[in-house]
Parts: sequence; C-alpha cells; structure tokens
Amino acid sequence: AAPDDRSGGDSKMGAEHTDIRKFILEAFAQQMRDTDLADDLQLFKARIIDSISIVRLICFLEDHYQIRVRPHEIIEENLGTIEAIGGFIDRKRKHAP
Repeated sequence: AAPDDRSGGDSKMGAEHTDIRKFILEAFAQQMRDTDLADDLQLFKARIIDSISIVRLICFLEDHYQIRVRPHEIIEENLGTIEAIGGFIDRKRKHAP
C-alpha cells in the first residue's frame, strides 16, 4: 500500500474515502482555499463544512451510499473528518436491515 493509504488495507474503505474527498473538493471548493484535505482534517474547525453545507454532505451520503442519516447522528464524531465519515458509513451499512 502507498505510504499515505490510511484505509488500513480495506479497499472498500479506501474507495469511500476517495468518493467523500472528491465530493468535498468539488462541492466546497471555495471553502477549501489552500487547505490540504487529509483524512483526519477537522472539517468544521477548518470551516470547510458549516451548519448549512452539512445538509449538502448528508444528501450526498444518503444518495451515494443508500443510508439514512438521522438527526441525532449529525455530530462531529460521525461527520467531522473524512475518516469519521467513512467509519460512520461502514457502521450504518453493518446495521442496515
């Protein structure tokens, strides 16, 4: 694996991280400025995602990954970084009926 591959060898998780990163780069390009979008970058603290743009992110996640994001799940622990979002998607899929 490449030195910066943070997927831990799980190609599905790596693909999720790539898809999420691509969406964020395209949807929030103006907020990105010269920010390096690492998997552990705090998206809220870096002001890439805010209370309005989180709606766009949630719509993308629900449409792209066929999951349902419930209001109580809209927290930084689930959506604060690309890494957290990938883990959240994985947990949602494992608990899907």
